[in-house]
Amino acid sequence: NENTWIIDQDNEQTQSQANSEAIPQLYTFGASVPSDCVAITVEVVSNELKIFEVAENEFGGMCVITLTLSDGASVNDAAASVDFNFTVNPINDVPVIPDYDINTAAHITNGEGATVVTPWSVSVIEDTGCVDGVCVNTPALSFNLSEMKMDADHNDAHLTWEWEELPLSCKVDNYFEDISFNGDVMEFTLIQDATTNAPDEQIDNLDDNGIHQKVPPSGEFCLIKVVLNDSFDAPSYIPNYEDLPNAQYNQESTSINIQIRVENTREMVADYLLDVDHGFDFNSVNFIMPGTNIPIDVDIQHEGDEGPYKYDQLLKVQFLSDGVGGLTIRDTQYINPPAWGQSTNLGSEVLIDASTTRVGVRVDILTCKAVACPSPSAPSASDFISDNPPAHRASGTPDAAWSSPGKIGMVPATTTSEAVVSQRSPALEDGNWSNNAMFSSLIASDAPGILDSGQNLPVMVDTMAPSAVPSFAPGLVAISAAGLFVAGLVLASQRRMDDDEEFVQSALVNDEQAVSPVIATILMVAITVVLSGVVYVWASDLADQPSKNVPRIAFKVEETSPGTNGYWSIIVTSAKEPIATQATVVMVEWVNASGSQIESFKLSDSKGTYGFAPVNSESFITFSDSIKCDAPDECTSTFGDGNAIHIKMSDESGELLTNGVRVTLKYVPQGLGTASVLKTFNLDI
Repeated sequence: NENTWIIDQDNEQTQSQANSEAIPQLYTFGASVPSDCVAITVEVVSNELKIFEVAENEFGGMCVITLTLSDGASVNDAAASVDFNFTVNPINDVPVIPDYDINTAAHITNGEGATVVTPWSVSVIEDTGCVDGVCVNTPALSFNLSEMKMDADHNDAHLTWEWEELPLSCKVDNYFEDISFNGDVMEFTLIQDATTNAPDEQIDNLDDNGIHQKVPPSGEFCLIKVVLNDSFDAPSYIPNYEDLPNAQYNQESTSINIQIRVENTREMVADYLLDVDHGFDFNSVNFIMPGTNIPIDVDIQHEGDEGPYKYDQLLKVQFLSDGVGGLTIRDTQYINPPAWGQSTNLGSEVLIDASTTRVGVRVDILTCKAVACPSPSAPSASDFISDNPPAHRASGTPDAAWSSPGKIGMVPATTTSEAVVSQRSPALEDGNWSNNAMFSSLIASDAPGILDSGQNLPVMVDTMAPSAVPSFAPGLVAISAAGLFVAGLVLASQRRMDDDEEFVQSALVNDEQAVSPVIATILMVAITVVLSGVVYVWASDLADQPSKNVPRIAFKVEETSPGTNGYWSIIVTSAKEPIATQATVVMVEWVNASGSQIESFKLSDSKGTYGFAPVNSESFITFSDSIKCDAPDECTSTFGDGNAIHIKMSDESGELLTNGVRVTLKYVPQGLGTASVLKTFNLDI
């Protein structure tokens, strides 16, 4: 029968005397495989051969299937069996990453044995394993994935891990020096100061333009793909890949995303601050003329983190005062910061004019680009990280310096331009910017937290109007008046005597009254007394002073610390009446290595003379005014009792005046007469 696999004799299908078997014959197939066949099982159902792959067998294999056939006859019922080979080629299965479950073994642990609770999400701490710029892997940066893999046809040893960077997710090289697998352990090596969740104000733009602190596009996590691979070649324990002619091996893999967060840590940041308890030291300058540059000292302290700090720094100190033109920077100095826990005293001068109400100081921190900062005496803007747009300015008042201390410089975006952000990070330079600014008094527009020393400024004095030099005339007038008063008393007494003798006296010639000889004598005596007093005062003035127009002033001279740093003090012990300070001039004559020198100083000079002393002024001549005020803001300067003129014992070149000096005090009322010499002194060391 051409339509069947059965071949049998035709006569066996017809019953006859020769064929007593039942017809038609019933054919029954059978099938079997050897007992050592692990690849398949077989059975025949309704004469249909069914072959079943053994699911547990991952290795494939070739098995001999034996087919049998029986026609049901009582004799010779079985046909000769037929054997044929059946091959199951092995197929490489895809490895499996099991579902994450911290309640089973299917979870990640770190190198310290701690369970990673959040599935496929690990966190590490910034700078872990980093010392002085050198970073290494540590157990805290190692994560064991051995329980997160399985495969039906590979041993664990033949399952390996690798990782891939995901596009538009995270630039791995910005945060990690290395990510690698050591067997099943994923090992990270960080970049120092790299973090995936730093706030904007802590981005370090000096460090590769801040790429190590900027939040990645994937958020505060760096998202990467981990891939589980089976072996590249067919494992040796599955020989059928080589033994079976049609077997082919293809490597398989599976993957999952893992997110790594590098937790930001606070950087070591100094806190430079002004000592508000010390406040402003005006160096004992109490009274000043308008337009004086007064000496001013402040203490700058170094607190906060002890360090070390990542970058070297300089301090930029600005001294300010208000007045005409508003709050103005009067002096800018660059200094090295004091050591941690220490302070430094810094002095300057600020202008005080008639409209000045307060003085101030600001301490800015400059982060240097180089490993070491330049000398404070010669810095340039290129030495430091750019401060453009400038820091410390509130968004609402971008033109107001220090309206928001510590704020990063920024120009907001507009409809036509993008936002501009400064490369400078003030949060990495100082821990508390508010205490970097201090004023002697605060106003409403000052930023919150700025220090208030609560101090009064030196008192600004007025001057008396200069006049012609006072003379001795008032003394003469007083004596003359006294003499005339005595004469008047005598005349009045004589009138009373005349009344008693009116009839007798009225008989004088022409009825005119006359003076008796006694009265005439008394009058002559009175006139003589007056004239004698006038002559005495006049002669005394001539003896005491070089000119009859010079006021009477007494002085004493004192020496302080004779030597290079010493000075003489000419002190007024008494003055008949004060004279105008601005009309008083000191002329000093001396000889040094360059020859004879002469220089004059007005006591009212605001440039280091008036209100100063040798200890707080570089001026050769200083003047301490002993002043009394009618009210706190009503003080008038005069040259009189208690005033002191100080002359240094070394001239402005630093040469000690071993030959002494000649000092001449003059009164020079401009436009009101000629100059007069008050006194001349020869001073020796």
